[in-house]
Amino acid sequence: MGAGLWTEGCSTLAFYRGETDYKAVLNAPIRDEANRARADERYEHFTEVADAARNRVVPMAAAIFVLGASMLALSALGLGGRRNTRHALVQVVGVQAAVVLAQYYLTKDVRMAKLDWQLEGVLIQQQEALPPEEFAKVAPGIESARQVYGPFWLLLQTTASGLVLLALTRRRSREFFDVAANPAEEGP
Repeated sequence: MGAGLWTEGCSTLAFYRGETDYKAVLNAPIRDEANRARADERYEHFTEVADAARNRVVPMAAAIFVLGASMLALSALGLGGRRNTRHALVQVVGVQAAVVLAQYYLTKDVRMAKLDWQLEGVLIQQQEALPPEEFAKVAPGIESARQVYGPFWLLLQTTASGLVLLALTRRRSREFFDVAANPAEEGP
């Protein structure tokens, strides 16, 4: 979970620094020029929305990056026997869940613009690759992903955070971290 958050934050920050050209990656396989122009138009809309929301998105991405790195570091330290890492990890996971919720609501416009562009690219690629009768079967599923993706991803992330918090607060977890922090002395 920490690695996923770390890379998500890093990816978003790289986009805002201009280090990542998402358009070239997703729009390049589109063969038809009119379709590529349509996908490029969606990408331009996404970048306009993202640029307008820079003051909201960049701090959230930085927070996600730092929290992900903290979760990784604290997990490693806890498994390595470092004292009190479980308590700190519980706090970081709790803050991470709150930041994910805040990010979901504060950056919805950017998420939806990016999703519209990505799904448009997938839709175009499927249209170019499939016979018309098969594409007619696939297209509604891709279109419905627009409504389902955001809430599903939020549910998945908050459920994972809740399960991690639950696991870290159980007696067996406390005992495990206590034993890791206080290994039994070996005999002569």
